[in-house]
Amino acid sequence: MTHCCIKTPFCFSPHCCIKTKLIAGCKNIFTCIYINLNSTRKYEKKLELYRNMEDQQSKNEDLRVQRTKYLLREAIAKLLEKKDLKDISIQQISKQAMIYRTTFYAHYSDKSDLLEDYLIEAWKNEIYLEEGIENDKLIEKYWEGLLETVKYFKRYSKLYIQLSESKSIISKHNLIFSTIKKFFILLLNLIQPDDSKIRVSKERISEFYTAGYLNSILNWIHDGAKESCELITKDFITLTDNNLEFLLNQSFL
Repeated sequence: MTHCCIKTPFCFSPHCCIKTKLIAGCKNIFTCIYINLNSTRKYEKKLELYRNMEDQQSKNEDLRVQRTKYLLREAIAKLLEKKDLKDISIQQISKQAMIYRTTFYAHYSDKSDLLEDYLIEAWKNEIYLEEGIENDKLIEKYWEGLLETVKYFKRYSKLYIQLSESKSIISKHNLIFSTIKKFFILLLNLIQPDDSKIRVSKERISEFYTAGYLNSILNWIHDGAKESCELITKDFITLTDNNLEFLLNQSFL
């Protein structure tokens, strides 16, 4: 017999195949099917192994990125202890972090971008505005978080003054801005749950108040942060509490 045929119980062809090529010399169709299934399982196992290797490689790359960014943030923090941002070069940052200059640009567009990332990481580590807070505790926790944010800006006032000379801090893409805005929306929902009763969207109102809040803090630190953090927070509460409730419940809006 010279050709393999699925209808033939025995096959001694040197090139046995059932639609796909199998090993030579299969003696019956059941052996062919078994070998085919076994080969498929081996292929699937190899495929799963390769996928696991790719996942692990991706995780390793993520860890390398995190480590590189950490080294760069530590480098600029160290350099800023002795120099102003305008006097620091990318080459100096790269040397301090012990990385190539090209590696720096793989993660940041410029030194202002790196400084902002450093300050955001500091805020994430030092300030925690909880989510999922019960309504009766929301306002209390919210204002506590705002007070801690004011204190944070005072601690890093020198760096924020330098950063503001080259980059806009009040941006919806900034984590601090977006987090405070999110809590403003929670506060607005507590005051007026029915969106149909207001003409100005809560999104717009929250952006307006968040931008005003952050701008007031930046002006405060530019002026030397003479008033206490508690007074600044109290002023902001006075400006927002009654005004928000009045604004959301007026029929002419």
